[in-house]
Amino acid sequence: MKLGKVVGKIVSTMKDSQLKGAIIFIVQPLNENLEEVGEPIIAVDGVESHDGSLIFYIQGREGTLTLEGRTIPSDAGIVGIVDRIGK
Repeated sequence: MKLGKVVGKIVSTMKDSQLKGAIIFIVQPLNENLEEVGEPIIAVDGVESHDGSLIFYIQGREGTLTLEGRTIPSDAGIVGIVDRIGK
């Protein structure tokens, strides 16, 4: 799992039927110091996050399993919202 921040939302009138009803966000990857790393990615939301949420996400094969009961055409999925970071 990787850390990220929701920085935008994708709106699409036409998409794969497996993505019907799914919310798709733009996510900025972050490192452990909450600094931006790399380019933003597109991820399907599986946990009802929102713009500005600090989240963790998965990529690759696991990203296709983000929505319960469906295998979706996605390379990344949001699977958790971060409440706090402690040491």
